[in-house]
Amino acid sequence: MTEEVKVQEFVLVLATKGQSPSILNADFLKYSGIVSEDMELAREPIYTNQLIQIGYKNGLVITAQPNRIVFSELLQGKSTAEITAPSIARKLVEALPKLNYQAIGINPRGYVPVEQEIATQFVSDHLLAKGPWQKYGQSSVRATVNYVYNLDRGQLNLAISEASLQLPEDKTIPVVLFSGNVDHVLSAEQPEQNLQEIYQCLDSWQQDLNAYTELVNGCFLVPLSETVFKKDRTGIREPAIV
Repeated sequence: MTEEVKVQEFVLVLATKGQSPSILNADFLKYSGIVSEDMELAREPIYTNQLIQIGYKNGLVITAQPNRIVFSELLQGKSTAEITAPSIARKLVEALPKLNYQAIGINPRGYVPVEQEIATQFVSDHLLAKGPWQKYGQSSVRATVNYVYNLDRGQLNLAISEASLQLPEDKTIPVVLFSGNVDHVLSAEQPEQNLQEIYQCLDSWQQDLNAYTELVNGCFLVPLSETVFKKDRTGIREPAIV
């Protein structure tokens, strides 16, 4: 069985220039129609001079910092059609069209659960060349590998590393983490054209997510499925002999 990346978190970043965090608050988001009235707060919002953070029970967190607004959404149990961050970001741009928007970042983060041995060896044994740099020190090397791909829509960056996934009751499982980022630097000089470019990026965000999943699944997990990931007949994953 071929492993597939499980997208855990979807993060959308609006990079701005000269924007203060104070432009956002929970009431403004609600009464301007940026978030729907049935979206309940998960906790009291955080308001400071350098950061405003508003979290909702559906897993969406909106964070305003100097020169950027971040929409972070946990995806446990959600389908792609249920992701709300892009549509809410679009409504915010419509409500605040005069902000000096500079770029848009689409950042999916996903993982593959594995045995601890595979998590430890995935990067060093299968993505790095063998050499003395792997044997320096008193323990196995731990590394993060960064890849950069130029696509028609923008630059896709992918970082692969060993990590642990936190589960309920303070349990953790080893995973291989795939952190993606697609950058869209706005090129239009006129504000009206800039807005249209923003809307095009926000309306076609699924293309960025699809590029990420196709890259991870097709170029990393499928080629390595027979050598790295192997299951016995009981369905328990075992390290393959490589």
